Formats: sequence, C-alpha cells, structure tokens
Amino acid sequence: MIKTGIITAVTAMVCAFAVTVGGWYALNWAYPLPQQIHKSNAVNVLSSQGEVLRQFADANGTFRTPVTVDQVSSIYLQSLLAYEDHDFYTHKGVDIGALFRAAYQRLRYGKIVSGGSTLTMQVARILYPIDRSYWGKLEQIFRALQLEHHYSKQHILNMYLTHVPMGGNIEGVAAASERYFGKSAQNLNISEAALLTVIPQRPSVYRPDRHPKTALQARNKVLRRLITEGMLTEQEYQLLKQEKVAAGRMPIKRQVPLLARELKHRQQHNEDMQDPSASTITTFIDSELQNNVNAIVHQRFSELSQALSVAVMVVENKTGKVKAYKGSLDMDSKRSFGHVDMTRAVRSPGSTLKPFVYGRALDDGLIHSQSLLLDIPMAFGGYKPQNFDKHVQGKVSASEALQRSKNISAVYLLDKIGVENFVKQMQILGASLRLADINLTVVLGGGGSTLRELVMYYTALSRQGMAIKPRLSQIDPILQGRLLSPESAWITRHILQGISPPDRPQAKYGRKIAWKTGTSYGYRDAWAIGTSNDYTVGVWIGRPDGSPYVGQTGATMAAPFLFDVFDLLPKDQQSVTKPPQVVQQAICWPSGLATAMVANKDCIEKRVAWTIDGVTPRTLRRDKRLSKANQWPQALLSWKKEHSQSTHFIDIIQPQDGSHIYPYPGQVLTLKSSSVSSRWYLDGNVVGDHIVAASLSGTHQIKACNDSTCSSVSITVYPSQ
Repeated sequence: MIKTGIITAVTAMVCAFAVTVGGWYALNWAYPLPQQIHKSNAVNVLSSQGEVLRQFADANGTFRTPVTVDQVSSIYLQSLLAYEDHDFYTHKGVDIGALFRAAYQRLRYGKIVSGGSTLTMQVARILYPIDRSYWGKLEQIFRALQLEHHYSKQHILNMYLTHVPMGGNIEGVAAASERYFGKSAQNLNISEAALLTVIPQRPSVYRPDRHPKTALQARNKVLRRLITEGMLTEQEYQLLKQEKVAAGRMPIKRQVPLLARELKHRQQHNEDMQDPSASTITTFIDSELQNNVNAIVHQRFSELSQALSVAVMVVENKTGKVKAYKGSLDMDSKRSFGHVDMTRAVRSPGSTLKPFVYGRALDDGLIHSQSLLLDIPMAFGGYKPQNFDKHVQGKVSASEALQRSKNISAVYLLDKIGVENFVKQMQILGASLRLADINLTVVLGGGGSTLRELVMYYTALSRQGMAIKPRLSQIDPILQGRLLSPESAWITRHILQGISPPDRPQAKYGRKIAWKTGTSYGYRDAWAIGTSNDYTVGVWIGRPDGSPYVGQTGATMAAPFLFDVFDLLPKDQQSVTKPPQVVQQAICWPSGLATAMVANKDCIEKRVAWTIDGVTPRTLRRDKRLSKANQWPQALLSWKKEHSQSTHFIDIIQPQDGSHIYPYPGQVLTLKSSSVSSRWYLDGNVVGDHIVAASLSGTHQIKACNDSTCSSVSITVYPSQ
C-alpha cells in the first residue's frame, strides 16, 4: 500500500511537472517573445576618445543611446541594483517575496508603498505593450520569465540601461547623463548616479529640468538607501544631500556640427555603409584639439565682418585621419551662411596649386631648384598674366619664384608642361580642377577646388609624393594616389619650408612647415595650406556667397591662423627622408648647367641647387639655340634695357604688403628690397634696414626708395600679449 502511494505521488509530481513544462512551452509557442525591438536610436557622433561631439534625436524626437554594462559607471550600477533590484543576479526574473510584500502593503495602506517589479519585469513593460492591470501584471511576469529564459543577465541589464525612461524625450542612462550633466555615463559621480537611479520610478515627476526640488528629494531617498548598502557613511550622506539638483538640460553638443550632419546623412543614405542603422559614428576628431581650434577661430574672427566664414581641416599624414574640422565660422549664422560646409565648397584655389606645377616641372626634367626663370611681362597667345603685386623683378630662381608666388613664372612653367598634362595629373582620388575651359589660368586659380582636395594634394609633399584622402570616420578606408615622384615632392617641400612664418620667428617646437597661401580673383577667397612631417593643415577664409572682402589675402588673414593651428599640434614624431636620388649640385647662371659643364667665363653667377640624379637642365628660354645657352635670355636683356631694375624699379621683398604681425619681445623686422641701394622710411621717417617690431603698434607704412622711384607696403602690428 505504501509503495503504491509513493508511486502515485511520484507519478502525480511527474505529471504536474510535465504539464507545467508543456504549458510553459505551449505559452511560449502561442505568445512568443518579440525578437525585434521596434525602437530607433539617437545617432551619436563621437570623438576618437569616445566623447560625444554631436547627438541627433531619432525619428520621433527621442534621445536614446545604446549602452552596455561596461560603458556605465560602476557607481551607478551599484546604486541601481541596491535600490531597484538587490537580487537581480539570483532571481529568475520575478521576485515572489517582493511581489507578495508589495501586494500586502497595498491592501493594508490603500496605496503603493513599495514596488515588486524586478529590473527584468521593468524591461518587459518598457519594451512590450502591457496594460496596467492585474491581468497586465501577470503578462508582465510571463514576459519577464521569457526574457530570463532567452537572454543573459547582462543582456537584460543592457536593455534596461538603453531604454529606461528618463523624463520627456530622454531614454537610457547614456542619453540622460549627456542631457542632464553633459558627461559620459562612465563618469557619473554618486550623487548623479542616485538621481538617474530614481528618475525611472516617476519620470514625469522626478525630471530635474522641470521639478528640481522633487528630484532632489527623490535622489536623497536613494542616497539614504545607499548607507544601508555600505556605499555611503552617514557623514557623507549629510554632505551629499545638500547638493542642489541643476534645473535644466545641457545644450546639445555641437563641436563639429557640419561634419556630424554629413556623417549622419551618409550613414542613413549610403547603401554601402556596413550598418546603416548603427547609432554610433566614431570619428578621428581629437576633442581637446577641436576645442582649441574652435577657441582660436572665435578669438581670431569674432571682431571681423559677420559675413565672413572660415573652414579648417587638420589631417594626419600617415593615416589620413581628420583630427580637427571646422566647416564654417558659426553654423547658426544666417548672414555668413553658416549652414554651408566650406570644406566641401568649390572655390577658386588662387595660387595654392603652384607648388604642383613646380613639382611636375621637376619630374619632367625642365628645372632644378635654382633654375633661372623670367619674371618679366610675357604674353601667351592673348593671355598676359600679371603678378599679384603688379611688380616684376626680371631674373628669379625657381625656388624664389615659388616662395614669392610669382604668377608670370608659374604660367611660363605651366605652358612648358602643358595644361592638359597638369590637369590630368591632379585628377586623383576623385579630385579635379573643374575647368570650364582648359587654359593657363588654372595655375592662378582659374578652376575650382575644395579645401578637402587641397589638403589631400599637400599631404603628398610629406608622403613621398603619394597623396592620401582625408578620412572623416573610422569606417573610411585608406585611399592613396600618386601625385608627384618622391624626389620632386621632397624638393618642392624643401622650397616651401623656406617661406618665413607670417607673424612669429618660427613655429612651435621649431616645426618645419612647407606652406603656401592663395588669394582668388577679387579677394573672394583667402587660403593657407601647410604640411609638416606628421600633419597637413588647411585654412580657408571668405564669404560663402562669393562676394569680395577687399584687402583680405591668404598671407595676411589665413596664414597667421594656419600657424596658430600648427602650434596646437603635438610635436612631430615621423621623419621625412630625403630620397637618395636628390643631390646638390653647384650650377651656373645664366645657363642653369652644373659648374663642371660651364667655362669659368660663362659662369656669371654660381648657385647650389637641389637636383634629381644630379641632372641640371638648361635654362628654359624661348630662343632654344645652344649658342645662346651661356648668355642671359634675350627677353630679359630687352626688358632690362627698357626698364632698368637698378634705376626705374624697386620691389619690397620683406615685409609683405598687408602683413599682420604679432611681435614677440625683442623681435626685429629685417627690411629687404630688390634694389641694392635702398633708402628706408617708416611712416615718413628715415630708418635703417632693421625695425624693432615690439616698439610698434597699429598700422604703419614702410617705404623703400632708390634714386628714381619708391615702393611702399603697409603692415599692422598688434600689441604684445
């Protein structure tokens, strides 16, 4: 009998277990857990350090950022579990004791005294539509059990951290931390953690931006609980409870608004993206550098015409990573069209393409660094280029012509290279010169380029002639293209490094920068592009609507800012090695040949040139007869006869007209002109060939005179800081 009873009991238990298990699987089959959570996320654009640069709400205007346990402050997690679900890691989704306790308290006191929902049950209610009723509570319990059956504890906690309501249009601890405190959820302190722990209990009531006093009381209730958990002492609690709750939300971060806008649009509309629905876009932007660039822009340009805008890019040469980016002066400015990203705008590049004409001429074996070029009036068909300052100096070396941005010499070289050859050379990695008509004006800005393209071109000078396309986000591939040979890139870079900084003795760390300015026709665009061993920096200044800003030049406006940005960058770590084929040779003018190839009587002027493989091409001249090779070009002689440089013309070489000078203590300005017998005047007073810059302030006129004529420039000196 006893044995039969035992068998019956066991059978009953097995049957009950089978019915329970079968019922569980039947319910799971009939009411499966939805696998897709139909909630979009906010798009966060992050710096390389993971800091939020810009956040966009989702299609419904909700700020929600996916976050995992390891991306949240441990203090917040401890506070959350201590206050909301102490046994989270041990229960199976439902805390039966807590449910009975909550039910008993409601019956006894006639109101809700404590909640019985676990974090898993809260996730079930957040993610799935469940009525607030007794039947709804049963459904919530069922969904919680399902969640525990299908997912790990960490996954469930991740869902809570991402979707928990935090008041208004804010969901999740990451978005709440950014909007309420302006910081990452990883950096929450204990007071902030306590507030974010309690807000989900009554999101509309505990919102600190709407009800700071109520939020403070609720936060202090959590802090009091943390004493019993050993996370706080009574003394610490007494201090913390006095901290006020800030009434308001932090403004949405917009450190790189135009870049962020582009990346978000590209992600959502480009089918080639790895994950178009991803909520996080990570850039290479360095947050500290970006903040400093923004500050310098504000300092330099806050007092200028409000119609002006500015664009800046900093690219790491080795990788193409964009480390700092500014697309306009102020995105919210309607007057300066701040919504237009001027790094992408097609503008006249002015003289910024000249280095690549010289580089191509080096590659074609037409010149070496000290080749004799002519800076005299010349006609190319019906085209008669002029130098920017309207002055010519006669004979000039290739290096000096590039450093002083001589228009006529550059056009002469381009004519020898061939415009079509040059235009084709510049068509790399999707870039082009956008010419309505292929002609010689391209070297003076007759086409159209973007700041991104110009920065890309200049990276080639520090990368053995291989340009790298700027990379905006961490999914952008490395794209490279050959622009110059390693030899011509090195020589061109070396020449450009010889240009003195515009308003300081040298760049920070003694950094050597190969740089060039450009000013488009009508003063519409001011450019300065420079490259060092590690970085390439580009600056554009102008009016987005294309109207002129008379008087602005690349040298006076963009160049000082270029060097400001370079001074923000860390010391260069890479080295740029001179190719072994680049060697120095002593050469002679006027032939341009190596001294070993020229008789002493024909070597009128000796120079030392950088050459490729020691080759010293003859001086370019329109009269190509070899019998004339050791004579000055006839065009130069004819010009000198008519316009003697020593008596009828004087050109001020240093300082340049319109220079803006920020002097350092003891700085001395050396005055240089094209005449060997110059007399110098400062504001009408006779001076020597040196001026102490620190003793000046404001705008001054410097004049150089010889026996027959005078030339003058204007400089502006700012007070020493």
